[in-house]
Amino acid sequence: MLAPQDDIVSLIQLAKAGDQEAFASLVLLYENELCGYLTSLLRDRDEVQDCAQQSFLKAWEKLSTLKDEKSFKTWLYTIARNVTCDYLRRKRKILLQSWEDLEEYSIIDWVSSIEEQATQAELINLALAELAPKLRACLRLDAWGCSRYEISQMLEISASSVGTYLSMARKQFRQAYSRLEDES
Repeated sequence: MLAPQDDIVSLIQLAKAGDQEAFASLVLLYENELCGYLTSLLRDRDEVQDCAQQSFLKAWEKLSTLKDEKSFKTWLYTIARNVTCDYLRRKRKILLQSWEDLEEYSIIDWVSSIEEQATQAELINLALAELAPKLRACLRLDAWGCSRYEISQMLEISASSVGTYLSMARKQFRQAYSRLEDES
């Protein structure tokens, strides 16, 4: 749970003055939530940790550019989104695991649940991939509990447009997911 807004603003002001402990407290306050958001973008724990660490490092380096302390979360998420986009541009990789490398008992025990989870995850990812980037980002940020104002700031759209974007994203996602589910 995050600290009251006044406490967060105080920590930000101290961190802006160079107080590393205050910034460390901010990291502790936002780390889990930010990693959750990054997990929705990357889904690989190591990549999430790397991007979160880079995001916090960049936030520390650029903290003096933050104009409104009350917008810290929005500002941090924008940095994280940009770090993640840069990372994905630089590194397009596919991780493959050979079925032959898995021991037979693990396949017997887990294959049905893994297949079901993998199928559902794949359908979700394919349905999300069909959405326009801003619609997809809007939907993900909403799922991670960002307010409409925060979403508007992070995506650089008007706050009044966020509701429209979310409505369109949900409708298009449901349609794509249903279609993909019927095809499989």
